[in-house]
Amino acid sequence: MSWLKITCEERDAIFHAERPEKLRPISSCTDMSGEFHGEPQMDITWGIASTDTPVIRETRYPSRDGGPDRQPCEHWAFRDDGW
Repeated sequence: MSWLKITCEERDAIFHAERPEKLRPISSCTDMSGEFHGEPQMDITWGIASTDTPVIRETRYPSRDGGPDRQPCEHWAFRDDGW
């Protein structure tokens, strides 16, 4: 299993694709105080909840003062490498 970096547009296409079960957060860390990452950071893994299968992982880097994000968001798609 590995993660492939994707664009925001690719993330949106995967997230909104027709599937029998909607994607749900299966793992997340919202660290607005920067306690774990040194700066505010939000990590979410979206997946198929009934099978706990990851589909998309994304990270946002919000500012401390409510302004624009400190850096662009990042997205990855899960890839089953057959292991």
